[in-house]
Amino acid sequence: MREPPAVDPAVAVDTTTWSSDETGSHAIDRELERELVRAALFDGTAAPRIGRFAVGERLGAGASSVVYAAWDDRLARRVAVKIFVASAAAAHDHVQREARALAQLSHRNVVAVYEVGDWRGHAFIAMELISGTTLARWQASRRRSISEIVDAYLQAGRGLEAAHQAGLVHRDFKPANVMVAGDGRVVVTDFGLAGSVEATAEAGAPHASSPASGITTRAAIGTPAYVAPEQRRGATPHPSADIYSFSLALCEVLIGWHPMQRDEALWHTALLRAAPRRIYEAVCTGLARQPSARGHTMAPLLEALTAPPRRGWQRGALLALAGVATVTALVEIKQHLGVTTPASPVPPVPPQFSAPLLPTVLRKIDALLALPSQRDDVASTAALRALLLAPLPTELGCAWPAPLVGFALGDGVAVGLDGDGRVHACALDREEVSLVAGGARCVLAGPNGTIAVIDRDRHARVLRPTGEGWQAVGEREPELTLDIPPQARCPVEIEPEADGAVRGAALRGVKVTSRSGQISVIATPAEVRIFDGGGVELSARRLPDHRLYPLLDISHDGSRVLAAELHGQMRWWQASTGRWQEERLHFQAPSLRRARLSPSGTRALLLDYFGSLEVRTLGGGRVAWLTAGSITDAVFRDDDTVIASDADHRLWRWDLAAQRSGVAAIHDRAVWSVASNADIVASSDEGGTVIVSDRRRGTPLHVPLLAARPAAAIYRTLLDGDHLILAGDDGLRGWNWRTGAALPLADGRGIRVWDVEAAIAADGSRIYLAGGLARGALFLWNATGRTPAYLDPRPGVRVADVAASPDGKTAAMVDSAGRLLVIEIASQRLIAAIDAHPMSAARRVAFDPATSAIVTTGDDGCLRIWSFPDVASRPPVRITTGPVYALDVHDGHAITGSYDGSVTLVDLATGQIERRYAGHDSAVRTVQFRADGRWFVTGDNAGRACLWRIDADDCHTWLDGHRAGVLGATFADDGTIFTASDDATVRYWQPTYDLPNDAMLAELARHGARR
Repeated sequence: MREPPAVDPAVAVDTTTWSSDETGSHAIDRELERELVRAALFDGTAAPRIGRFAVGERLGAGASSVVYAAWDDRLARRVAVKIFVASAAAAHDHVQREARALAQLSHRNVVAVYEVGDWRGHAFIAMELISGTTLARWQASRRRSISEIVDAYLQAGRGLEAAHQAGLVHRDFKPANVMVAGDGRVVVTDFGLAGSVEATAEAGAPHASSPASGITTRAAIGTPAYVAPEQRRGATPHPSADIYSFSLALCEVLIGWHPMQRDEALWHTALLRAAPRRIYEAVCTGLARQPSARGHTMAPLLEALTAPPRRGWQRGALLALAGVATVTALVEIKQHLGVTTPASPVPPVPPQFSAPLLPTVLRKIDALLALPSQRDDVASTAALRALLLAPLPTELGCAWPAPLVGFALGDGVAVGLDGDGRVHACALDREEVSLVAGGARCVLAGPNGTIAVIDRDRHARVLRPTGEGWQAVGEREPELTLDIPPQARCPVEIEPEADGAVRGAALRGVKVTSRSGQISVIATPAEVRIFDGGGVELSARRLPDHRLYPLLDISHDGSRVLAAELHGQMRWWQASTGRWQEERLHFQAPSLRRARLSPSGTRALLLDYFGSLEVRTLGGGRVAWLTAGSITDAVFRDDDTVIASDADHRLWRWDLAAQRSGVAAIHDRAVWSVASNADIVASSDEGGTVIVSDRRRGTPLHVPLLAARPAAAIYRTLLDGDHLILAGDDGLRGWNWRTGAALPLADGRGIRVWDVEAAIAADGSRIYLAGGLARGALFLWNATGRTPAYLDPRPGVRVADVAASPDGKTAAMVDSAGRLLVIEIASQRLIAAIDAHPMSAARRVAFDPATSAIVTTGDDGCLRIWSFPDVASRPPVRITTGPVYALDVHDGHAITGSYDGSVTLVDLATGQIERRYAGHDSAVRTVQFRADGRWFVTGDNAGRACLWRIDADDCHTWLDGHRAGVLGATFADDGTIFTASDDATVRYWQPTYDLPNDAMLAELARHGARR
């Protein structure tokens, strides 16, 4: 169960540099402006000077200095001039020390110093001007691969190491103080707060003064978000402080958020998923609280970054694993097979993709298939479950006779170009490779199995397969001479004609025609225009002016048109309605490389420049992350099959109908609630958006939901038969999801409802219990009105949870003041009002008909059992020492989830703890039993969900894939699990449950078969 919206502001990362000097750079700016005016009036020039340097534009400023670009007249070169805001007398020793140390470095990863001087009472340093951007902007400009990040930080680390060897501690290392030059060179800059290394000083020891910096107090210096703990206390300069700052910055870029904003366990988990084990261990050492534990040099960190990555990691081999438990299982499997394995576990799947990379999946399948079929040990079973939940590929048997230099993938054919100009084609239905042509300059694949071959004279031929081999298209003009610029590689497109023929044309713009010839689309960066076969315009859609052409495609019958922008928006046009619809892309813009429709137009294939491949059902339906990298091109074979090529020119096939996991819906904001029955899955988010999808087809149901206030959060989604009930900032709203008709519920504008449950009114009609968020009120809500069955007079009290008895005649409520209230619905009589959890907030409440009990949990770490209907207290059950966030009951048992990650099973008849489950390492926010009570699912703050068997201590199947906390989880009637997350997605999971190993091996064999 999710918590109410937080009232405390989010922790902000302070990136401002601390300094003991309170003088700002504005004084220097004003002085230079006066110099500028003086030079313009009396010298006839507009360039103020600092020494021999003609000052240009202002590059930036910190708390201790300001930097300008300048021109060195003597050596005729551009330089950067850093002027210290302190007086020359105060900064002289510090500047001299910094300049001398930097001048002695002469290292390619440390900024070079040319001259030191005084200007109008301020010290300055003239140094190398780096043409480029800061490391902070570089790593934020687009998603960087782990190899790019490692290379950049390796260079920066070498610069820090050189400084340490020269006797300097930087003391303000952060991405903003590192430059990335245009040629890729990374340079550490801004040694303005540097201190000298004192060989006799112990790391972390306090000091009264720092000769190098001229600071005579123990004031903290540096940037608060990156400084080491001992540096905050004014400790003696020591390389261990730079090691901490470097490790912190590296950890931040690898996991995507500042590690000190959240619990230590969260960043440990995220880093373990995002980086190879060697880097994880080195960064953890660098972030040790005690300076002595970090070591005295950068050597261990640099060694970890320099070490060649495992081949399995480079190619995403370990992404097929679903978690640490599965990794351990595979280690044991390799031991069974006699394969040596490192002692430390390998990282589990990165949270942003629940998708394997290709070659390793087959290797792991092969290893599992080699096991004796009778082996049913825990290790191999866990590995089988993890692999089956991942999108599984099949490797196709197109074996190229020579290494390829060019590759194209079309409908039913894959085409390769080798280094000798020979063109090889592989028919995907037979997986046979044949030689098509020679002397080619480039090759591409088109519709209906056609290919275009462009020779070295820039002539193009369009070929299609026949019973007698590959034949040129068209009897009159078998060869097309195109006006192709010499420098262009393959500027050709292949278009079908209305009569089924195919023609080639020089590529001059973005135009796509359907196979039937009935629909054509022409796009510019500003708009998309759709025409029928007769040239009549059917629709036009304006686009944001990004100055980039959108990616276009048309379904085979012309019923749908897709236009996807690199900047994150996907638009599709439906011929039957003539309307456009929009969806947000899941990729980081602007990285989209390919967008294609399935033959019927129901699905879209999306590929980015990092090789990540996604297939989405249009209209907010299911999404499958097929792989997290290495894909170069992909096409639909049919609506349920995707063919893709990887960087090694191998071909892979995915059967979408056989996928066991994926994304059921993508929202714009955090998804607070999800509900499912046999027909639909419905989810709602904190932005007020609701997505209702057909479970079998994955397509959306366009329920005409009433307009909500902007950003009016919806906290609970309830499916009550054919009724869809939403509780949120706009009160209660409801619809018949089959017909789309709005339910006649009383208006609730202005009442914030946190939770809702179905009950029965006195006349036998359906009624809804609604708990208020802004005030401690319990409402009875139906078509005729809303009645406050209970209204707490104390300000600031909010309802935490509501529940209805199995017969629907009694309501229970717990609130933030720790009270339990029980109300008879028909008479609205207050049966009991009890301080269930004194001195703390209550969290959850539930009825258990098997034991005639009401169960509550709270922040005091206790589970309380109250007999019903007399509401007599039983002894409390101590679950943990902190809040118990989640609760569900079934047939005399309660399952709880707590702040410390513990999951506990309680026998409600005896009040005894029956079992404790270990696995989560962060707060468990949601638990739910399956209908039969044999299984339950949990979700935690780290984005991990787990399927548990009630009689087993260990997690049965880890459901890894969310990037943020799991706020809700539910079982559908067929055992499918839906999880809702703070990462704005709803995922679906179809676990194996008790499927025997032989059956799982058989399913893996079907995916891993090679022909």
